Amino acid sequence: LGSLSTARAEVISDTEIRCIVLPTVVGVIMVFVTLNGVDISNELPLAIRDSAPIVLAVEPVFVSASGGTVVTVTLSKSARPGTLIKLSNFTAEPQEHIGNSSFTFTAPSGSEPTHMLISHNQGHSFIDTMIELQFLPDLVIYSVRPSVFFMNDGGRNEDIEISGRKFEPHWRYYCIIVSNDEDVAEIEAVYRNETSITCNCKWLSISRPQNYGVAVRREKDRQTSNALDIIATPRITLLSLNPSFVVEDSVNQYVSIKGKNIFAVEDSLICRFIHDQGSIETSIGIVFGSLVRCEVPRFPRGKVSVHVVTNDSINEESNELFLEISEQLSFPAPRLKTFAIEPYDVTNESVYISGFEPTQVTGDSCFRLILRVENLYSHPANCSIGDTLVQVESSWITGSVACLTCRQELSDSNYSVGVVLGDGSIILAPTKLNVFPIEFGSAGPLVGPIGGGTRIHVSGKGFRNWNGRLFCYFGSDFNVAEVVDDSSIKCNSTPSFESISRSSLTVPFYVAPASVNEISTTMSFTYHYPEEINSIFPRAGFGGTLVTISGSGFLVSRGYRCRFGEMMTNAIRISDDKIMCIAPSLKPSAVPVSITNNEVDFVEAGSFLYFHELSIVSAFLQGPPRTTVKVQLGHNIESLGNERKEKNIAPPS
Repeated sequence: LGSLSTARAEVISDTEIRCIVLPTVVGVIMVFVTLNGVDISNELPLAIRDSAPIVLAVEPVFVSASGGTVVTVTLSKSARPGTLIKLSNFTAEPQEHIGNSSFTFTAPSGSEPTHMLISHNQGHSFIDTMIELQFLPDLVIYSVRPSVFFMNDGGRNEDIEISGRKFEPHWRYYCIIVSNDEDVAEIEAVYRNETSITCNCKWLSISRPQNYGVAVRREKDRQTSNALDIIATPRITLLSLNPSFVVEDSVNQYVSIKGKNIFAVEDSLICRFIHDQGSIETSIGIVFGSLVRCEVPRFPRGKVSVHVVTNDSINEESNELFLEISEQLSFPAPRLKTFAIEPYDVTNESVYISGFEPTQVTGDSCFRLILRVENLYSHPANCSIGDTLVQVESSWITGSVACLTCRQELSDSNYSVGVVLGDGSIILAPTKLNVFPIEFGSAGPLVGPIGGGTRIHVSGKGFRNWNGRLFCYFGSDFNVAEVVDDSSIKCNSTPSFESISRSSLTVPFYVAPASVNEISTTMSFTYHYPEEINSIFPRAGFGGTLVTISGSGFLVSRGYRCRFGEMMTNAIRISDDKIMCIAPSLKPSAVPVSITNNEVDFVEAGSFLYFHELSIVSAFLQGPPRTTVKVQLGHNIESLGNERKEKNIAPPS
């Protein structure tokens, strides 16, 4: 055993012997075998290590039954190479080392308690840590009530009740309010039964109007359930009611209520009507920006107070407005003034978008039609487009104007637009709906730098009728497209303001007019960080020279090309930091070199110097072997002059 000691060997077989080793030092020694103490065999190294580390702690010991829980193991000293964790039939290596003596691993799925074993010699032997991992059922929640909180309303918000599965009475749970993956509040829950817990949120104060999530966390294993949406909104304030009167004992009558902070609650509102004779009725409210539209229940004559409440927080009422229930009246005849095509901004109640013709559509996509009608009041109505009757999708009243929304697919033509009243009569608009179909073909390039500006060409037909009204969409961002001719448009990619955690980000790409609000697309655009070039090698040579360009950020793509001066040549991506290409044949000179992944955006790589080509004209021996060989080089070798030259070289060069 090196210079430490000699141990007598026990013969096991013709190819094995065994020695008892009692090392007294830590390190590497050389082991050899001898028959007589003088003649020795070849040597092999033996590593002598310190005693094995001891497991001090494991956190958590309660893990998810479906797997995926990250477990931290703390040792008495640094973990050795070859450390393994074993749970029943599962074996894992340390995933991440924390400090000098801790590491993590991901627990598998399971159901029965399992002892954790550890090995310090790559699994040749395992030691029982005497620590048992217990598998707990996954937390799943199904519903939360209420789902609306009012901002800065501490002491007035309600407790929330969460329905789920697998709640245990002897475990502690917490309600977690989250926003953008960050915990806003953690509130201890009260166990009700196996499927229900509640959390005291009366004093929960939220200062930002936005959507939040609520989840449940179990104290034992810190496992967090799925999250459900809740809404934080300023308290609703009602401003006006239109119309301010309706007819007694009638159906299909609606009121539009304007107020503050209605848009934040979206479609989870209820209109509550309280008649002065004591009867109370409710109807579902449909939200349009700062308006909520409700059907008025049948009431006798009298005064009705109107409130708006959330679906699941019936005690949180708004202020009240008053509605008169009057006797039967006669109304002026309805009149269709004009119409327009969505999109429109519901937050400011505008139905027009500047920069496009509101009476023009492509015809190949569904769209929404906005009809502006005077004196419609409570008349039931549908839309008519040409000879087609379209059922009303929704409607609301603003002053004396009713806006009806319909959907319909159309072919190439001009269509009359009208409103069909309940008695079958039709009121036509003074202008027609123009349908100009568009067909899209190919587009490219569909990859470019994150800063935007990539010039994209889109082919198709029918573009001429949409000059100035087509938009290229990159995810949710867009740029106005430039119509080149009836079959071609161009546009520049927008900058990407999303965080790219990897080397690239892919978003949907499509071209559409402003009047189309439903798009299905199979195309996409890939953003990437611009490649960075560190070096080019060699920096000089001839046509046919293999050139290596080194840097970082080279995407996995077959589209890379090199440009030498004005000449393009194909390139091969070797790795994330290297591509290679062959220099084309050019006249002797220094030319700039750049690379591209889309033949539009180029990154400068440096310059390449083209030499005059050398040619061996003749070579002959002047004498016997081992003497010099005379080689004639050249034509037009600038560095040697323009005449032929002779140069002696010694074999075997």
